[in-house]
This record gives sequence, C-alpha cells and structure tokens, in this order.
Amino acid sequence: MERVGILGGTFDPIHLGHTGIARAVWAFLGLSRVDFLPAGQPPHKRAIGASPAQRLEMVRLATEGLPFARVNDMEIRREGMIYTFDSLRAYKALEPEAELHYIIGMDTLLQLPSWWRHEEVYPLCAFAVVGRRGQAEGPALKLAGRLREEYAARIEIMPFAGAEISSTELRTILRARGDTSGLLDEKLRAYIEKEGLYLGEDAE
Repeated sequence: MERVGILGGTFDPIHLGHTGIARAVWAFLGLSRVDFLPAGQPPHKRAIGASPAQRLEMVRLATEGLPFARVNDMEIRREGMIYTFDSLRAYKALEPEAELHYIIGMDTLLQLPSWWRHEEVYPLCAFAVVGRRGQAEGPALKLAGRLREEYAARIEIMPFAGAEISSTELRTILRARGDTSGLLDEKLRAYIEKEGLYLGEDAE
C-alpha cells in the first residue's frame, strides 16, 4: 500500500522550512512519498502575491532533486474556490488504495472544524500535525482529542517542530532585499528576482 503524504499550501513563496517539514514527516511516518499541492484560490486566504503559475514553478524548483517529493498541480488547474475535501476526494478517485496523510500546522488544526464539509474529510485522510518551537500545544491536543472522539479522526502530533519562518515573514525580508540564506534555496531567490516578485506591498 502506498502511504502518501500531502503538503498543501499557497507556497508564496515555498521555502526551506516547507521542504524540511516534508522530509521530516516522510522519514518519521515511513511514507512512500510526499506530494506538494500548491493551492489555487484557498478559501481561508485573500489574493496572494505570485501568480498560480509562478508559485507552481517555485514548488517545482524547490523540490528538484528530492527523491521523496512529487508536485501535484490539480488545485492550480481547477477554477474557482478550492476546498481540501474536493482535493482529497480526487486523490481517492485516482489512488483508491493509498493511505493519505495530510500534513498541517498546529494553527491549521485549530481551524479544522471550520473547513467545508469537515465531517467528511476525516475518513479520507489522517492528519500529521507539526507545531512551531515554543507554541502552546494545549488547545491543539484538546481539539485533537475531541475530533478523535466525535469523528474517529486520525490525528498525530509530530514530536518535532516545524519551520521557524513563515512565507509572510520571508516576503518582508525579500522586499527589503535582506539575507535569505538558510531560508530560501538560491535558485528560488534567482527566480524571484528574475520575475520581480514581492517588491510591492504584501498581499496579506
């Protein structure tokens, strides 16, 4: 059986924290692969800085040479609002025998009850939850327990911290022409500069 991790996000831009989380979850859970799933128009965010095509290209550049990584453009190709429920159903249709592990941050876990048709999401995948260093786990653990009890949700809190920087913070550094070493792959920095991205006001 394929055990597939899915790391969704706007990836605006994707950074070394994202690929590091994917690698850590892949190794810890013994996954067959991790699919990077760039969002089209996510329901919980406003318009974003880079275009869908630019974000997809950045994800492709960032995952080059990672043996565990695959890029899935299904959400980029779809028009209109994109919901995780729809994407997971599409995965199940294409790979009905695969065991899906959706990788999310602890902040996203706290938003799960507000997801569209969230009651129908839990049977489709397990959740691998990654927090930030120093982040309080209490509310997330309490909610995870409730979702397990009410919906038989499969939620595993990872025993390691995730990225120390967000894409929003990285865009601020890029606008200021700051140092992105240790945060952003050099070929991505070159692509961002070539495309003239993140030079104006932040989109969020």
